[in-house]
Amino acid sequence: MAPGPNVQEARPQLACRNCGAALGYCATAQALRCAYCASVTPMPSPARDSHPAGAEAQGRPEAIVPLAVDEKSLLDALHEHLITGTLTPDDLLQAAVVVQKERFYVPVFEFSGSYEAQWTASFGYDRTEHYTVYENRTENGRTRQVPVTKTRVVTDWRPASGQDSGRFSVRAYAGHRLSEAGPPVLALAQDNSLGQAVPFSDAYLQATDHEACALTAEATYDERGRAQVNARIDEGVERHGQGDRQRDWHWTAQIRQQHRTVLVPVCHVAYDYQGQRYHCWSSGVDTSRWVADTLPVDKRRSWALAWGLAPLGIALMAAPMAMKSLSANGGDTALPAFTLLAAGAFAVWRYRCIVGQSMKRRQALLAARRGQQGAATASGPSRLTEVTSGRAAVVTGCILAALLPALPFMPEPSWRTASEAPAAAPAAPTSAAAAAAAVPSAPALTAQRLAARDKQQSSTVLTSPSAAAALVEPEPEPGAAQTPTEAVASILVAASVMDWPTVDAGLARMKARVPAHTPQEVDALNEKARTDLQRDDKDRAADTLTLVLAMKPESPSAWSNLTQALTNPDAARGALRVAIRLSTHREKTIEYLHRVQREMAGEPFARLAAHALKEVHQIPLHPKDPSLAATRP
Repeated sequence: MAPGPNVQEARPQLACRNCGAALGYCATAQALRCAYCASVTPMPSPARDSHPAGAEAQGRPEAIVPLAVDEKSLLDALHEHLITGTLTPDDLLQAAVVVQKERFYVPVFEFSGSYEAQWTASFGYDRTEHYTVYENRTENGRTRQVPVTKTRVVTDWRPASGQDSGRFSVRAYAGHRLSEAGPPVLALAQDNSLGQAVPFSDAYLQATDHEACALTAEATYDERGRAQVNARIDEGVERHGQGDRQRDWHWTAQIRQQHRTVLVPVCHVAYDYQGQRYHCWSSGVDTSRWVADTLPVDKRRSWALAWGLAPLGIALMAAPMAMKSLSANGGDTALPAFTLLAAGAFAVWRYRCIVGQSMKRRQALLAARRGQQGAATASGPSRLTEVTSGRAAVVTGCILAALLPALPFMPEPSWRTASEAPAAAPAAPTSAAAAAAAVPSAPALTAQRLAARDKQQSSTVLTSPSAAAALVEPEPEPGAAQTPTEAVASILVAASVMDWPTVDAGLARMKARVPAHTPQEVDALNEKARTDLQRDDKDRAADTLTLVLAMKPESPSAWSNLTQALTNPDAARGALRVAIRLSTHREKTIEYLHRVQREMAGEPFARLAAHALKEVHQIPLHPKDPSLAATRP
């Protein structure tokens, strides 16, 4: 609120040195003359009154606020400041170089006095008003106007006036040294709540620099003091406000003020970091009153925190669309909602991990600098914190945030993998029919559909043997024809129950029905299967390996690759057993399984290899195995 145009300052009247009566100006004498005793008092010289520095600038200060901060306290406050902030670099405390530290006094004029103000304003009182409007409504093909009653808030404004009086005490900076530091530093020097002024003594200035006054009291009041006094009057006047709203504040005041010169202490520290200088200012009485440049920012941590929001951003785009579509179609929206909540929780957790670890490191460095060895060691981040803060966690979160809301819309696969065999299944069935009963069927596909698909398409387009192994029916008659898929499935079922005569018979039948082919065709199919496995397209890989087995049924490598392509655990174990059975060098096969167990630890194939090593003695050796030749007479 700006002050009114009629601000009057009551200045003390000049009194006669002889009788104390008021002095008046005499034009003939060009001096002040007493109206009572007629004594003349010379007027002060204009040159002396208008000196740029003023008489007060050349005199001694009247009061001083003693300096209460030493260099150690100032540096401690700086170090406390350097470890604050979310994005502050961890090495700031160590890498910052203090290039300047100073404690000095600056001059201020302390203006104190009283005021009497006359104010006017408008106070608004809200009330609810009912009014009627006419709206067009169409009924039975006819349009007519219907009255509608509505309400609105109306403010009644009433003029008001009054008086206010009070006292004030403000400080205004009278130098130039802090002018370029900015308004916050000026406010720090002009804060009259910082320290109590005591009578001035030269002893306070020993070994401490101080700045002399550069402005007169009048200039200082006009430049920096008047605004503070007006603000005090504003606060006093506006306390008279009434009603729900106020506006049009105006006031005029008669101000009586006096002043004195005071020296107040200020501290300044400058430090360099990565070629840039930063300044910090503190009160010389209390280092908690701190004005400083913005701390440097660790850009890597800033980017890391920003990337942590990427999964949430993707979830915010994908999840609402998925929830809207599922809700319209009567679907369950739990999965998209869970994705959105999980992405938000991940962003919060990652932020806390990164910022929390940074704060711990900075606090540990500060404790070490202060010699607090017990507190200098910061505990390292936990394994969960390291994983969450890594780039892989963000990439994984982005993928999950994009895929999980879309899962309900993905079509079901052409065949489903069978689940684990029931626990109550016979321990060792002796026929393929019994093994078929031990492997649960998949509702998505039947053996009849497999055969029909083979006949409708071509002899080379096959269904995945993992499904066929779960759906195989009793072994057909010896003379009945089998598709390659059915033949592979029957062998897998027999191998899953260690029925090796049936396995050998099935391999013999497949070998007898090998179609005409060239080695190049087999190599091309093997390469295609490896490519499909690298792409994690196990369905296509299984189909391709079935074609390979139709051409080379006794290939251990093809059966081993089929192990990695099958998702049914029973079928995969059966394929690996067949690969071990067809191996012509059992010792090398065992070495290979040990290597797989070491190098692929944690992967499904490694677990299958570990299981196969436990039962390898139950699998018959190949007739061409060198160990058999060594035992023959």
